[in-house]
Formats: sequence, structure tokens, C-alpha cells
Amino acid sequence: MNFVKLERTGKSPLAFEGQLLSETRTSRHPLHPRFSGKVNIVERIRFFVTKNGIIVLESVKLDLENIENTDRFAQSYKTIEEAVDSLMILSFVSNRLYNFVVDDVSKLMGPGKS
Repeated sequence: MNFVKLERTGKSPLAFEGQLLSETRTSRHPLHPRFSGKVNIVERIRFFVTKNGIIVLESVKLDLENIENTDRFAQSYKTIEEAVDSLMILSFVSNRLYNFVVDDVSKLMGPGKS
């Protein structure tokens, strides 16, 4: 387990002891299979598990042309499924990124675990 400190827009940072479970990113390069749809936007979703078994979701949407427009979100959940479901209501998470996350988490969970 490592000490993790996640910055959040408009809130104090979320700090905990845990480890990274999964990371999904988009690319700003149009020819990349995970292109964000905009050359100036990069998105990242990470899932952590705390030493107490709590799932922590971090979402970052970085505007490369205007760093002040970066959205940072982090929150804890009881299950990874609950965390993935919450992505649907976050206005700054694109449908494209959401679909990539669902695909990556399905692989993480493995057959019969989702």
C-alpha cells in the first residue's frame, strides 16, 4: 500500500493508503484508438482500493490549451460497480471515456465477476 493524495476541483484533497487497481486514459492524437475526440483534451479515470477495501474513483479532464479548465474529481464508493455507475452522472466524463472504462473494468473483474 502507498500513500495517495488526489487533488479535487473546489474541494480539499482526498488522501488515503491504497493501491492502484485500474487506469484508463484517452489520447489527444486523432489516430490513436482511444482518441478523446478533441486534440486539446486528455481524460483519465483511475480506480484505487484502500487498505480497508474501499474503492476510490479519480477522474481528471485536462484542457491542454487552458490548464485552469482542468476538472478533478475523487470520491469513495463501496464497490467498483457503484463507482463506474457514478461516471454516468459526471458531466465532464465523456461517453467515449466511459465506454473505455467499462471495457477496462470488465477485463479487470474477469469472467463471472461482474
